Amino acid sequence: MITTIPLIETIPMLECKSPDTELKKSRTVTVTALPRDEVESPVLPEISGAHQSDDEVTLQGDDKRVPIFLLIGVGPFARRSYLPRLKTHEASGRAVLAAAIDLEGNRVDLEKYRQSTCPTTEFIYLAPFTAEMPDTVASELTSLVHRLRISCVIVSTEPLAHVAYAQWALGLGLHIVMDKPVSTREWVVSDVDEAKGIADDFSTLVTAYKELQKQKSTLFLVNSHRRYHAGFQEATQKIRDVQEITGCPVTSIYTAHCDGQWRLPTEILDLNYHGYNKGYGKVSHSGYHGIDMVYQFLRAGIGKKKQPDRVDIVSNFVQPHGAFFQLDEEDHKKLFGEKAYSEACRYTAEELYEKTRDFGEIDASIQLAFYYDNAVVALAHLDLMHTGFGCRSWIQPSTDLYKGNGRARQEMHEIKSGPLQAVIIDSRQASDKHDIIRPDHSDLGGNGHFDLKVFRNAELLGEKNVMSVTKLQDMVESKGQDYHGYSKSIKYAALDEAMEYMEGNKEAKDLISSLPDHEIPAHLMSGIYLSHGRRRLGLDPTVSLDLTFENGSGRASFSFDPRGHR
Repeated sequence: MITTIPLIETIPMLECKSPDTELKKSRTVTVTALPRDEVESPVLPEISGAHQSDDEVTLQGDDKRVPIFLLIGVGPFARRSYLPRLKTHEASGRAVLAAAIDLEGNRVDLEKYRQSTCPTTEFIYLAPFTAEMPDTVASELTSLVHRLRISCVIVSTEPLAHVAYAQWALGLGLHIVMDKPVSTREWVVSDVDEAKGIADDFSTLVTAYKELQKQKSTLFLVNSHRRYHAGFQEATQKIRDVQEITGCPVTSIYTAHCDGQWRLPTEILDLNYHGYNKGYGKVSHSGYHGIDMVYQFLRAGIGKKKQPDRVDIVSNFVQPHGAFFQLDEEDHKKLFGEKAYSEACRYTAEELYEKTRDFGEIDASIQLAFYYDNAVVALAHLDLMHTGFGCRSWIQPSTDLYKGNGRARQEMHEIKSGPLQAVIIDSRQASDKHDIIRPDHSDLGGNGHFDLKVFRNAELLGEKNVMSVTKLQDMVESKGQDYHGYSKSIKYAALDEAMEYMEGNKEAKDLISSLPDHEIPAHLMSGIYLSHGRRRLGLDPTVSLDLTFENGSGRASFSFDPRGHR
C-alpha cells in the first residue's frame, strides 16, 4: 500500500550551511531550504499558562513560546483556510509558520505560491506514501521538528496519509490539528478488511494519544468544522433544551448533503482530487460531516437514563457503473456536442466499465437504527451525494476542483424530538461562484443561505410561538461578527481553538472536536463501508455497533466481526 517515487537529488534554493538541512542523494525526501536566519523563529514572547511541559524544552525549544507550526499538505483547502489564518496570527505575533510539506510533484506550482505568499516559510517536498511513513522521511522530518522547534502540526493531506503523519507527530509529543475524516483506506469500497481498518486506525491513534496524555498535556483536534458553526450549535442547543425540559430524546434524524460535483467519465478515471480512482468516494470526502452531525444531534438529546446501546447500519452506494447508466455516452454527446465530447473522452464505454469496477462511491444512502434493549428507539437516514444540482456547463474540468468546477452545496437536516419539536436546517446555494458577495447573500440560493426553522408543541411546553425561523446572518451579527466572511472563518475554527488551548485560555475538557470524541463517527464510517462490502460478498449487509455514553461522549465497538471471516 506504500507508493514510492524514485529517489530525488536535493536542489536547495539557496546555499544552506546548516548540516542538518543537507540531504544526500539516497534520501527519499527532497528539501527546498532557505538559510536558517530566514526561517528560524526570532526571540518570541512568552505565553503565561500555556499548555506545555518541561520535556518540550529539548524537543521544541524554549518553554512557553508562541506556537510554531508545521503545515503538512498545502492543497486547495489549506490555501483557503489554514495558511491565511496562520499568516494573520504571524502578523499579530501569536504564531510562526516555520515549515510546510507537500508532494514533489507539486513543487513547481507551490514554489510560485511560496514566494508570493510565505517566502520565509521552509517548504519540504516528499515522495508520496500512505500506510506507513518511510524511516528516511521520519528521520528527516524529526530533525526538522528539532531544528525549527515545531510545537504543532496541521495535517491537511488526503486522508490516506492522515494516520502515518499523526502517529509520527504523536511520537514526538506534538499538538495536532487534522482534517476530517480521521482516516480512510485505498479500495475500502471493495475490501472488508480495509473497511474495518478505518475503525482500527481510530483505535490506534486514540490509544497512542491517551498514552501520551499520561506524560504531557497535548491537543489532537479533528477539523470537523460544523461542530464550530453557530447555526449547528444553536440547533443542538434546541434539542438539548427539549430533552432537559421533557426528558424526550431525539427520535429521528434526516440528513442530506449534495455538493453538485459532476465528474465526466474520463475524469472519474484520471482526476485524483476528491476522486474515486483509489477505491473511496463521497463518504470519505464531505460525507463525514453528515455522519458527525448525526452523532452531534443524537448526543444532544441523550440524558442520563435514555441512551441507545446499539446501532444497526445498512448502506447502499452508487458507483461509477451506476453513474454511466444515469448518463451514458449518447447523453453526454447531446449535452456537450458530439465532437467536443468525443475529443474529451479518452476511453471507450467498455474500457470505462472495466477500469472503474472497484472505484469509490459517488453517492451513498445510509440507514441507521438505534436500539435500547433490542427495541428500536431512534431512526436516522443519510443521503450523502455528489450527484445533484450543480452549475457545470463546460467540457474541460476547472483548475479549482475544490470550490470551482460547478459545485453548489445543497444541505438539509431535520431532527425530531418525539411529538414535541422538529428542528430543520436548510442551506441551499444556487451558484458556484462562492467568493462573490451579493445583496441576497443570506437568502435562498445565496452563497451564505442558512435558515434554522424550529417547530414546537408550544401549548404543551408553555410557550407562545409554535414556529420560529432564524437566519444564520442574524445569529452571527448578534455576536458582533462579520457574516460575509463567516463561512471561511468556520473552516479554520479548529486552528483558532488550538491557539486558545496552547495559549492557556482553554482547557482540554472544553475542546469542541477532540480526537477521542470522534469514536462513534469513525466507527459509523467504517460500518458504512463494511455494510456495502458485506453485500458484495453475498452476506447480510447489516453491521452492528455496541454503544455507550459517558460524560457526554460516546464509545463504540463492533458487536461481531463484521468482515464475515470464519
